[in-house]
Amino acid sequence: MIYLIEYLNEYFNENLEGILFTLPSVCLFLGGYYINTCNYTKNTNILKNIEKVKLDIDTVKSRDNKHLTNEIKKLKDKYEKTVEENNKYLNKIEELSLKIIDKNKKISEYDKKLEENNGMKLKLRELEKKSEEIKDNGDGVLRYKNEEGTIYYHGMGHLEQKYSWWKPYMNRKICQYTNLNRKLKFPDYETHTIDNFCTNYEYCTEINKNKRNMFYYECKGHKINID
Repeated sequence: MIYLIEYLNEYFNENLEGILFTLPSVCLFLGGYYINTCNYTKNTNILKNIEKVKLDIDTVKSRDNKHLTNEIKKLKDKYEKTVEENNKYLNKIEELSLKIIDKNKKISEYDKKLEENNGMKLKLRELEKKSEEIKDNGDGVLRYKNEEGTIYYHGMGHLEQKYSWWKPYMNRKICQYTNLNRKLKFPDYETHTIDNFCTNYEYCTEINKNKRNMFYYECKGHKINID
């Protein structure tokens, strides 16, 4: 042991100058190596952190993209469903509109018929009223009217002038037969009951002086509202 110590002392003493000369270079090398090792470790850690952050970002982006994709798909499905429902509603609305148009057409036709029917009813009422007015004038046929068309008459007139038995005094005259069994040949101006035939008449005294079975009555006219 003593010998080894002596040997090392002798070696250091002989090589001290060389050791001192190379020591700074060795220290510089070791210092540079240490610094580089520290920087490498630091840079490696920074890169690891960057990769981790990048991985986290990619994960978040992937998760967000997936979420956005799902949301877009949901919105698209909802939109398509809404469009489909809207089309159904539009078709239903169109169908109902056609039905409404058809109903309105039928209602218009019904209103037109109702209006026509009401018009017919009014005309019938007017005719019934006129018929009642005519009936109030007697059962006989009103065959003639004055030039103004305001007064109507029962009895004979210019239409009977073609017969050989016609006489001028027969104008507006009604013939009444006392024999109720006698058949009336000319019911338009012959009757068995003058009161039923005409309501405005006058007994012809002069003409009937020598009459026994048939008597003349003159229609004095009837004012009727006939358009």
